[in-house]
Amino acid sequence: PEGTNSAYALPDCGLLVDPGPPGEAAWEELRAGLEEAAIALGSIDHVVCTHWHADHIGLAARVETAADATIHMHERDTGLLASYAVARERRLDRDRSAMARWGVPADLAAAVIDRDRPSALPETTAVVAHGDGSTIADTGARVLHTPGHTAGHLALVVDEHLFVGDTVLPMYTANVGGSDPRLANPLDAFLRSLARIDRQNGIIHPGHGTSAATIGRIAAIRDHHRARSL
Repeated sequence: PEGTNSAYALPDCGLLVDPGPPGEAAWEELRAGLEEAAIALGSIDHVVCTHWHADHIGLAARVETAADATIHMHERDTGLLASYAVARERRLDRDRSAMARWGVPADLAAAVIDRDRPSALPETTAVVAHGDGSTIADTGARVLHTPGHTAGHLALVVDEHLFVGDTVLPMYTANVGGSDPRLANPLDAFLRSLARIDRQNGIIHPGHGTSAATIGRIAAIRDHHRARSL
């Protein structure tokens, strides 16, 4: 529904950020993009996923196998890929409980759970967990914890470049907290994450869309939430 995903390859670091959704079509498109950029799949040493949603982690295990790469995520989201089968059932239980607390009518809550289909992901995957401020091996890339869209959402800081996943999107505001009720106050966390990204004063690379379209977006997103909170 967001349109195309934006995957980022950094050949000087051997990094691939958010490889994209599962499936043959996405895999072929990723392979074609790497080939067009003259980046060999085997040169990818590290796959960084900004958060656990399937459109961002879907090809991570496949790249790991094909390139003998290591997958990295923030520690709060790691389990949702590392132990996908078990974590999915726990997530659905968590969602049921959250919707009950929020007063969602039982029939609507049941419909939401029923529409949640399993993703084409391995039941288990080896993933390295990171905390805020940690670095990715010898790449110099730094993890910035940016919760709000998910509890373990991260931005990856590489020199003046910020790979921000779904925290800053050019075409709409991110879903805040609704798909991940682990945060007690997701909007507050999200706004704090926007501020952290803003303070980096870097070039923003979003999980969907282009960098050029993100100019002025942090201010616009803040204004959007301020207006809706009145």
